[in-house]
Amino acid sequence: MTGDHRAYDVAVSFAGAQRDEVEPLVRACQQLGVKVFYDKDKTVEFWGSYLHYDMRDIYGGAQARYFMPFLSREYLASPWPMDEFHAAALHALEIMGGGYILPIMVGDVQVPSRLLSRAIGYLKLENYTTDELAGIVARKVSR
Repeated sequence: MTGDHRAYDVAVSFAGAQRDEVEPLVRACQQLGVKVFYDKDKTVEFWGSYLHYDMRDIYGGAQARYFMPFLSREYLASPWPMDEFHAAALHALEIMGGGYILPIMVGDVQVPSRLLSRAIGYLKLENYTTDELAGIVARKVSR
């Protein structure tokens, strides 16, 4: 959506339990012109690659302008999403926090403050339709 050099406007990160909620949002964002990193779209590219390095590159800010984790109980209990989150958190520290992480809370999850400050604004997935949330994402990345 912008002239930024990175391949993606936003990289989504989620636990497998949220795929059915995340994929329609990804598609709605793409229809609005948002460049979204979504793992399922990269099956061929990732086939045979060492995923830890590739994912850390994407979520660590080298390829995405924003990181959008869908924080759920399953997310916090899963090693892959948490590795993605830690890569993003390191990047956020390097750029002085600057709004890189755009958290979306799923359900009644309580995110420990050591992972995400309570002072950081977030959205609740349940408060928006897919189209409403896609519009919010599109407005954010177009700034």
